[in-house]
Amino acid sequence: MHRWFDSEAMTSIARLPRIPQFPAPMANELRVRRDTVRSRYWRMMLRHLARPLARQPLPPVGSGCDFALGDLHVAKVRFTACGLVRDASTIARSRFGSHVLVSLLLHGTVRGRAEGGEMGLHRGDIGFLDLGNPAEFEASDAACLSVLVPRWLLRGNVHGLVLRASDLPAKMLSRHLEQLVMSLPAPPARFEALVQSTLSILQLCVDFAPPARERGNDDPLRTSILAYIDANLGDADLGPDMLAHRFGISRTWLYRIFAGSGGIKRCIRDKRLDAAFRDLCESPERRVIDVAYHRGFSTERQFQRAFLQRFGSTPSEVRDRQKGGEPGPPSQPG
Repeated sequence: MHRWFDSEAMTSIARLPRIPQFPAPMANELRVRRDTVRSRYWRMMLRHLARPLARQPLPPVGSGCDFALGDLHVAKVRFTACGLVRDASTIARSRFGSHVLVSLLLHGTVRGRAEGGEMGLHRGDIGFLDLGNPAEFEASDAACLSVLVPRWLLRGNVHGLVLRASDLPAKMLSRHLEQLVMSLPAPPARFEALVQSTLSILQLCVDFAPPARERGNDDPLRTSILAYIDANLGDADLGPDMLAHRFGISRTWLYRIFAGSGGIKRCIRDKRLDAAFRDLCESPERRVIDVAYHRGFSTERQFQRAFLQRFGSTPSEVRDRQKGGEPGPPSQPG
């Protein structure tokens, strides 16, 4: 059984038929009916996967299509920005609690936490989630191509695994999923061959994935945010609100990304202090207040206090030691 409810193509692959040309009143009526069906299907499908985060409504726009392929379930969905959580209550009522969700992100970004580790997906990345475990996500406007696989058909712990778009396993699996969707709907006689080929490639990618202990070290979003901070330390407006807006994520998620570093505000402050330390060492003739303002501190007093706390010396002491050719304070924190 299959349902192709979305008549709006989300990517160059598997383009679905558009509404034929009808007189305007009839075409408008068909669009309304189509959108109603898409919305109902979206809500039905989402109900078995996750619920909106507290105080957040269900994403107002979502659409999808799916195909039952033997033991597998292939789906293609698009949705607007949202926050979703899969908790114990969702798992209890879900008919997919014994499945693994494998999702190829076609566009947008998705960020989440699974089994205590962070996951960040960008276009072309592929994420694995064991739907018997809790998880939490925030996404921008996005589209994905997904396969639901019974857990017993895949070996190894795949929960929270991410295959990066630039790596060979992701390229190989992406190509297969695209070809799989293009071949659907397929005659029942081909089901077994399609299922077996998909399972073989999935298992091969899992086997060649980085060990679990190495996952989570490659976080493109966090790396991008840190690079942006480094490039904008002198901007007095640099802070959580600016970064959340710049990268299209909520303040809550931004704080979670940097929770292990003492928080985003501390990260910005420490980077400013480290840059100011370098300024004073490289250009000891500069006034302390000029360095403070150049690195984004609003007052000299605030700068002096934070600098002393981080380095155990005042900015003037560091500057004067450099002028006299004396060694500075203990090595600068990394």
